[in-house]
Amino acid sequence: MNIQNLLDRVSTIKFKYDKLLERDALDFNIFQALQIGHRETTLHSRFLSFLLNPHAEHLQNDTFLRLFLKELEIQDFNSSDAIVITENYFFHENGEKGYIDIIVKEKGNSPRMIIIENKIWAEDQHRQLDRYYEFGLKFTNDKDKLHLFYLTLTGYESSEKSAQLADYKLCSYESDIKNWINNCIKEVALIPSLRESLSQYSQLIDHLTNKPTNMDYINEIKEALKQDDNYQFIGDIETSILELKIELQVKFWETLINAFEDHDFSIYKYGMADDDVLTSVKKWHYQSRNNRDYGVEVYLTDIEDMQIYLCFTIIDSIGSYITLYDENDNDVIEKGKSKIESILRQLNYEFYSEGGYPVWKENILSVLNFKNPSKKEYALLQEEEMERLTNNFVEEVISFKNQLKRKIN
Repeated sequence: MNIQNLLDRVSTIKFKYDKLLERDALDFNIFQALQIGHRETTLHSRFLSFLLNPHAEHLQNDTFLRLFLKELEIQDFNSSDAIVITENYFFHENGEKGYIDIIVKEKGNSPRMIIIENKIWAEDQHRQLDRYYEFGLKFTNDKDKLHLFYLTLTGYESSEKSAQLADYKLCSYESDIKNWINNCIKEVALIPSLRESLSQYSQLIDHLTNKPTNMDYINEIKEALKQDDNYQFIGDIETSILELKIELQVKFWETLINAFEDHDFSIYKYGMADDDVLTSVKKWHYQSRNNRDYGVEVYLTDIEDMQIYLCFTIIDSIGSYITLYDENDNDVIEKGKSKIESILRQLNYEFYSEGGYPVWKENILSVLNFKNPSKKEYALLQEEEMERLTNNFVEEVISFKNQLKRKIN
């Protein structure tokens, strides 16, 4: 069989399973239907905390927490009376602020403690994991009692600006959380409400990581690859897919930048060596550390003696947030945060605080996943689709900018 025949065979298999999805509504998900599936704090951190809390309304005591400890190989943790804290604010001794997504700790003095930094869309902040690690050590007084997890969709490492000293472990939705949730489902198989809620969340993880939910479909493709000499194409297909991902991402940034420039926005490209988009994208795909902090910032307007910028950075998807600069290009978000957040609350756009920055919750770009693209992202390889998306987004930014200027003035 040649490669064209193989692709035709895969296309036929996909068509069959797409029809099954349409017939049985197997692709329905309540979190996606409510458009909250991407919400890092208000959905994911709170839902995970709910499951981990032995005293929560799920009435399963520490069953879910024990399964979590087993999945992450944490031993000698007293789970029965564990305390779970969500969205914990604290002040570091040097004056730096911290915002910890999830804390799970034993009762008593010098407790064992689990700290989870839930990083789906937002970018790393300066000394973020270092601050959390130092915070945890103040309570445990023993590094062996502290477990700091960096939870991401696919399990990549943090940037050096976040963790230079912290002893942290990687954790992923794709593997660790998915396995844990599926084990929880087995435990509550006879409790329909819990079982279905967990099943829907497991399906949401598949969606966020672009994993197919129907393993029969995957197994049929696997069998097709094993037939004749099809295995000889696997390496070439993998390489081609990676190159396609790189091309997709480069086209996205170039088209987005051009669209902003066409509307006379002032743009700063950060993390791009010599403004080289291709090199930045390749580093992002080929490396796992110190390559995740790049993107573009567009100037919006001034507030007092500060310039307001809207920033776009890539983690797995595109995160959008507000920052402020002074006349010397110093980041002064802490100085003007209360002012800008007060104004943002009066606009028709939803922002939330993440790592000290106001993050734009929902926009056209926030649903894009460039780490694990689906057909939605690959469709942007068509020039007209890419231009339509970026132009629509720039129009949305223009509307946001105009509303912001009216409120300030």
